[in-house]
Amino acid sequence: MRTSRLLIAIAGCLVIAGLAVFAAMAQQGTGGRMAAPQVAAPPIAFVDVGHIFKKHPGFQGRKASLEAEMKRASEGLNQEREAIRKMRQDLQNKPAGSEEYKQLDEISTKRAADLQVQFQLQQKEFTTKESNLYYTVYQEIAQEVGYLASQYGFSAVLYVDGDTPDKDRLPQVQAFVNKQIVWFDQRADVTLEIVNRLERKYGVQPGNPGTNPTTQRTRAGVRAPSLR
Repeated sequence: MRTSRLLIAIAGCLVIAGLAVFAAMAQQGTGGRMAAPQVAAPPIAFVDVGHIFKKHPGFQGRKASLEAEMKRASEGLNQEREAIRKMRQDLQNKPAGSEEYKQLDEISTKRAADLQVQFQLQQKEFTTKESNLYYTVYQEIAQEVGYLASQYGFSAVLYVDGDTPDKDRLPQVQAFVNKQIVWFDQRADVTLEIVNRLERKYGVQPGNPGTNPTTQRTRAGVRAPSLR
C-alpha cells in the first residue's frame, strides 16, 4: 500500500513539474504572459446512437418483422423436434432387431441429423439478417448525423451513452465508470434532432400510439431548428 501511494505521489509531482515547465516556456514566448489560442476550438457535438436505435421508427418495425420470422422458424423446428421425440419413443415398443425397428431408427436418426443442420443454417441466416439490419440502420443514422453536422458546422460528432446504469449490477457500473466522455455540455447533444428528422422521414409523429415519445429522453438536447 505504501509503495502504491509513493508511486502515485511521484507521478503527481512529475505531472505538476511538467505543467510548470510548459507554463514557463509559454510565458517566455509571450513576454511573461500566457499565450492565448490563435484559433478557436472547432465545435463538437454529441449523439446517443443507442437511444436513436430505440426510437428509430424504421428499425423497430423491421426488427419486429425479423423477430416474428425467427419465432415462426423456431416453432417449426420445435415441431420437428417433437415429432422425432415421438418416433424415438415409439421405437422402444418395436422388437429390437426387427425390420420395422431398423427402418424407424434409420428415419429418426436421419431426421435428427437434418434438424441439426437446419438449425445451424437458420441460426446463421438470422444472424446475418440481424447484422445487416443494424448496419443498414446505422448507416442511415450516420447519414443524418453527417447532414446535421454540415448544417451546424460541427467538425466531429462523438458517441455518448445516456442510459443510467443499475448501481447494483457490476458490469453496467464498470462500463459506466470507464466511459471516455465523463461530462459534456448537453446543449451540444443532437440526439433529439436526429430522432425528429428520422420520425419526419418515416411519417411518424412523436407520441402516436405504438411509439415512444421523444420527450421521454431526460436530456434537454439542442433545440430542433428547421433545416428544410
